[in-house]
This record gives sequence, C-alpha cells and structure tokens, in this order.
Amino acid sequence: METRQDVHPDAAARLDELIAAAHQRMEEAGYSQSTRSRYGDVWTALKRFALKTEETDHFSVDVIERYLSHRYPPGAWPHPMPPHLQQDLAALRLLTEFRARGCIQPRRSVDRRLSLPAHYRQVLSEYERDCVCAGQRPATLRMRRQYLPGFMLWLHRAGLEHLSEIRPVHLSDYLLSQHYHSPSTLTTLISVLRSFLRHLSRTGMLRDDVATTLPKLPGYKHAKIPTVWSEEEVERLLAQVDRGSPQGKRDYAILLLAARLGMRVGDLIRLQLDHLRWEERRIEFVQSKTGRPLVLPLTEEVGWALIDCLRHRPPGVAHREIFLWCHPPFCPFAHGNNLQYLITKYRRQAGIAVPPRRPGGLHVLRHSLATRLLKAGTPMTTIRDVLGHASVESTRIYTKVDLPQLKTCPLDPEEGHDA
Repeated sequence: METRQDVHPDAAARLDELIAAAHQRMEEAGYSQSTRSRYGDVWTALKRFALKTEETDHFSVDVIERYLSHRYPPGAWPHPMPPHLQQDLAALRLLTEFRARGCIQPRRSVDRRLSLPAHYRQVLSEYERDCVCAGQRPATLRMRRQYLPGFMLWLHRAGLEHLSEIRPVHLSDYLLSQHYHSPSTLTTLISVLRSFLRHLSRTGMLRDDVATTLPKLPGYKHAKIPTVWSEEEVERLLAQVDRGSPQGKRDYAILLLAARLGMRVGDLIRLQLDHLRWEERRIEFVQSKTGRPLVLPLTEEVGWALIDCLRHRPPGVAHREIFLWCHPPFCPFAHGNNLQYLITKYRRQAGIAVPPRRPGGLHVLRHSLATRLLKAGTPMTTIRDVLGHASVESTRIYTKVDLPQLKTCPLDPEEGHDA
C-alpha cells in the first residue's frame, strides 16, 4: 500500500506531524468536523503528556500506554465504559492504526489483531486456517475472531511472551476478569477458548491439555422467555421513522424486514441486490447463522420500502449490499454490527419500555412476529419455515409466551437439559 512520506511506517514520527497528517486523512475520508475535533482534543492531550511527562515529541505505543495509565489507573476502568473513555480509546486506536498503515479507516473496520505481537498473530492465523479446513461456517469464524484477540491481548499484558506459557491459572484469572458478562456470553467465550486451546495442544504448542481445566457452565434449552412487543407497539415503533431522509428510508426498510418477515440482523446487513427476485416477488438468500437457504415473500409493503431506500442510495456506489452507512465512505455495515443503536433510537422515541436485563434489540421484532403468528393459529411448521429454523424444536420457544398454545406442546422432561 502506498503511504505518504510523512507517515512512512519505517520512519520515526513526530507527534505534531503525525497528528496533522491524521487530521488531513480524516477529512479526506469524509469524517465529520465534530468527530475530527473530538479526536483532535485527545491527540493534543497525548502530545502535552508526551512533552511534559515523557520529555519526547515522538509517537510510540509505549507513550500511549503510559498516557492511558496516567489518565485511567490500571484496574480502575469502569464497566460499562463511560463515553469519554470510549472516545479516548477510539481516537488513540485510530492514530495507532494510521501510524502503522499510513491510511485512515472507519473505526468499525479496525482489526484488533493488529495490536497483537507477531507470534500471537501467526498462531491466530494458523488457527483460523485450521477452522476453515475443518469446514467451520463463516459466522463461527467471525465469533471466534471477536473473542480471541481480547484473550490474547490479556495474555500479552499479563507478561506471556509465548502462548506455550499458558497455564490453568491464566485461564482462571482471565475468566474472573470477564465476570461482568452474561452467562450466555461466558458460555460462548469458554467454548471459543476451549476450541483454541485444543488447537494449541494438537499442534504441540502446549504440552498439557489445559482446555480440560475450563469450567463447564450448566445450560438449559429454552431457559429464557423471549421478549416480545405487542402489535400496537411494533406499529408505533415504525411510525417514529422520519422517511423524508435517505437514512430514514434505510432505517424503515430494515425495521420493516425484521417486523414483517422476521429476518435476523446478520441477514439484514448482508442482504444484497442479487437476493431480490422482483418478478417472482420473493427474497432468496442463504442464512448467515445456519447456512441454509431461505425464501421469503416480497410483499408490496416491503417491496416499496426497499425501492424507496434504493432510489436514494448515494450515486456511484458499487457495493451490492442494500443497506449502507449514510455518510462517507458509504460502505456496508460490518458483519459484527447488531444495529442496536438503530432500534434503540426509535424504541425510545416510541416510548416502548424494556425491563432491566431483558433484550431490546432488533431480534425482538423477530420474536414478536413469531408470537403473533402463533396466536393467530399458524402451524408450527409454517412459523419454522418463515423464521428459517433448522428444526421445529427451535420454534417451540415461542409457545412459552402463549400459555394456551403451550398446553398443546408437551415436552420430555429430559429434553430440557443440555447434554
């Protein structure tokens, strides 16, 4: 990749020159004035710290780490992170990324693996190739890429120079540091760690199979009751969208596809122009979660919402994805984006309350559709086909919301516990 001389990765970089070049590249990439100003304040504070405390005017990762330790003492980072801390980290990540690669990318595209030591990155790449050869689905790979860099960064900061040094005490300490996660998230995290550690054992990097020391959290099928909204609440939510702007047209189409067709957020952000069969009045795609094909009806209401959205796409955009960011560089949503902020915005405007510790994301619209279909007497197999479930057992969870229907679906008591 071609880089400018003033930010060449092999040359020492003075902070004032690096910051000036980063400002210029952010403006060229279409970042708003407010974002450039916020990031600039963080970089200016970093420069003052480097000159006053470190007595240097040159950029280095060590200076950034000491700056963060000065502002936020180790062990004092609150959870969840307050906005000012998130802003500091985002600005410093972007500056580090720019220093390393000579270009500015949107924050959502920053790869956390770039922060890992070379040895860690190599092992992670080998593990990913092993997963691909084993036929792991793309969604599974993305989930593992989501969790593993954080684990490896923790190991590096704990002083492990090589992954062969991993011991059970490290796993115990790391999981204790993640105590704030929900049980379901911890279960997923432990599963990812177990897979990775077994790979290290198979390749001979670990002498002992430390994966066996990871705890096994009990899990129960259908232990949670889905969060659902009434039909009136769903309509009130849709009515909050201002469809007079390109962003409003995009948001309305996304919400409508989730509310009327029950599409998962992962399929929404990957929905492409090629998936729309206008003449057959249907939508065809392969589900990101199950890898199974799904055909949904392209109703008149959904069709006109999509047409309205597509008519107001930025000119000259070559992406095949239907839903894009509404500001430069007009790229598709990242695969890990759950669009939580989108539905939260309109849910609050509609005055829809979400009880504490209950989901309030886009998946609620899928749950609400399934529950309405069930109450209307729709056969379970039809609901399964609409939602794209691999088994009707996955669909039975919605009977818990409708007690009369629950009586028609007796279950084996032994079926509730995960083996």
